[in-house]
Amino acid sequence: DKNWSKEIWQDQLTKSIYTAYEKAGWYYLKAINQNGKLHDTETKLTHARFPEKIVIRNNRVYYLIENTITGEYRSVYSQYLN
Repeated sequence: DKNWSKEIWQDQLTKSIYTAYEKAGWYYLKAINQNGKLHDTETKLTHARFPEKIVIRNNRVYYLIENTITGEYRSVYSQYLN
């Protein structure tokens, strides 16, 4: 089952709008078109589960991942959107 996020994000440069759903801890971003419908393509945030502080800029997504073993530090990851 898909657990849809209540958050939306806007690409700071392209102005595209995105939402996400979580499945087994993995996040998938989907663009929303001007009519409020979801695009068919999606982007899985592949570096780790449960990303934090998602930011989208120029068709790239950036997010923080906490070290799940120690919880002591976070890393920033980025990837291109589909």
